[in-house]
Amino acid sequence: LADRINDIVSIRRTGAGVPGDGLDARIARAEILLAGRDVAGAVSELSDVSGEPSALLAPWLTQARAHLYARDALADLEARAIARLRAESGS
Repeated sequence: LADRINDIVSIRRTGAGVPGDGLDARIARAEILLAGRDVAGAVSELSDVSGEPSALLAPWLTQARAHLYARDALADLEARAIARLRAESGS
């Protein structure tokens, strides 16, 4: 019965305080970072994962990095637009 349960149920620790550098710990920390809207932190947590998990994470990391690039580009565009508007209005 115990073997059958182990085949069906997988338990992994979650939360920011999961110790270690294993994949489960890194994913747990990345989940917490994402819940706090810290995409850059999650990318940093998962960037140097190696082996088969790396191949599985690659599409997500590509999209997350593109998100960060777009977010930064938008912030830069907004800052430039505000600066130009202020310069034109004299304030």
